[in-house]
Amino acid sequence: MDWKIAGGFLEKFKKIKPPKIFLQEEIVKILQEKINFLFKQEDIEIKRNTILIKTDNQSLKNEIFLKREKILSELTKKIGPKGPTNIRF
Repeated sequence: MDWKIAGGFLEKFKKIKPPKIFLQEEIVKILQEKINFLFKQEDIEIKRNTILIKTDNQSLKNEIFLKREKILSELTKKIGPKGPTNIRF
């Protein structure tokens, strides 16, 4: 077997991201789009279908809370019905 061919085939799999990282990236994109604030991936956690956002900014928390339904519906469109269903701080 030619190792260059096998290496080329395996190269495709380097770009595949674990589900948790993919979800964090999508949530960061949606939050940036909806509330115009850029979060870091480290500020976002997902536990038991709940998005946990780490922030001390009260006005930012209020903004996210007010737009929670829009954020979750956009996430459902991109990821599907098995995505997170709640947002907490």
